[in-house]
Amino acid sequence: MTNNQLIIVNGATRGLGFELVKKIINSNHYDLLCIVRNTNNLSKLEIYRDDIHLIEFDYKQPSKIIDVETQLNQLSSDYNKVYFINNLSIIEPIGKLGNIDSNKIIENISINFSSNLLVINLFLKIFSMKSTCYLLNISSGIANNPVPGLGLYGMSKNFIDYITRVIEVENKKTKVASFHPGGMKTDMQGLLQKQLTDNEDLKEFNYEKILNQRLFTPSEIASVIHAEFLQENSGWSNLISNVYDYYEG
Repeated sequence: MTNNQLIIVNGATRGLGFELVKKIINSNHYDLLCIVRNTNNLSKLEIYRDDIHLIEFDYKQPSKIIDVETQLNQLSSDYNKVYFINNLSIIEPIGKLGNIDSNKIIENISINFSSNLLVINLFLKIFSMKSTCYLLNISSGIANNPVPGLGLYGMSKNFIDYITRVIEVENKKTKVASFHPGGMKTDMQGLLQKQLTDNEDLKEFNYEKILNQRLFTPSEIASVIHAEFLQENSGWSNLISNVYDYYEG
């Protein structure tokens, strides 16, 4: 790693995270670190493995955060400016509360709540006193629009937006923002549309608006994030914003 600016991407192996990695590497202005669940199963990210630093963290086991802390501490004095793009989330389980398997709820909480908060906390703990820091949480408009069957996912995004607001109040030295990217053409979106169409538990609800929403490509959203946040344009002036605040096309 040779630059004096570091970007950390949490959740980078596919979809939006992978497209962000491509944008960042092609810019050549930053060093790049990716936090991933399993370094032996990197999917498309494998082709860039020699150009990035990788930290493995099994998000289903939040207690393993101590290993992440050790590795991040080794980088803490090397950079004048550090960006953290927090792209971690899962959408499952999909279904009505009361009909969801308890183990699936525990898994969702471990990833979307516990691991998310632990990594955010580490970033602030390790970097905010030594470097100029920027934290971008990838959230969703569902945080403010309850959707039947997506209670856990929606709660996790509401949680992310709330944490963003808390950091703004607590840590004036860190630039923080929460970004709602809209619907995207990803594996997660495919899973969502299949569940909302086929899940017998959800047949009573009307999902026409979600099923017919405009879908952006992950590359389009990555371009918006790169231009508006990583190049320090208008993105950081809005604590919580969405793709339509920046995207024209």
